[in-house]
Amino acid sequence: MCRAPPVFRDGIRSGTSTPVQRAAALGVELYVVDDGWFGAGHSDRAGLADWRPSPDRFPQGLGPLSDAVHGLGMRFGIWVEPEMVNPDSDLYRARPDWVLHTPGRTRSELRHQLVLDFARDGVADRAYDWLTRLVDDHGVDFLKWGMNRAFSEAGPTAAPTKTTVCGPPMGRTRTASWTGCGPPIRICGSRRAAMAAGG
Repeated sequence: MCRAPPVFRDGIRSGTSTPVQRAAALGVELYVVDDGWFGAGHSDRAGLADWRPSPDRFPQGLGPLSDAVHGLGMRFGIWVEPEMVNPDSDLYRARPDWVLHTPGRTRSELRHQLVLDFARDGVADRAYDWLTRLVDDHGVDFLKWGMNRAFSEAGPTAAPTKTTVCGPPMGRTRTASWTGCGPPIRICGSRRAAMAAGG
């Protein structure tokens, strides 16, 4: 699946669509929902970092689609890009200070994206929280982790108060494998990681 509007039809939302059924009939083992499932954005210019199912594309959330994919014997995957944010997003409007930038200079926007500063208090914890909820609440088996722009303003904009990108113990047990560009990243806690490199 991709961002193109024709893909998001009523059948896709519920998992009863021809693409889902055809995938199962062809012997597909992993069905991945690509970019565009989240937020209010309808293009690559808006909604990135608002990690909740789009209410107009998935009014009942991702559960019905995930259930249908699993019911047809496939694993369910989804695209994410936790380190990026669109300036036209709820997160950026609420926390513009959370992006990497050189104070006193214009922020470098590439592909309509800015990079979140994971050294700032709250940024990593928020990512840990929504990623683990996404995996647990929607039966996600696989994360397709995007990384679609270079980092321009390197280095934190605030002195970090933590030495790890670990979230709080959440008591969750589901594990999802993932793929992406760049070095492996683990989100950790006292439980098994929400994402385990190599599955």
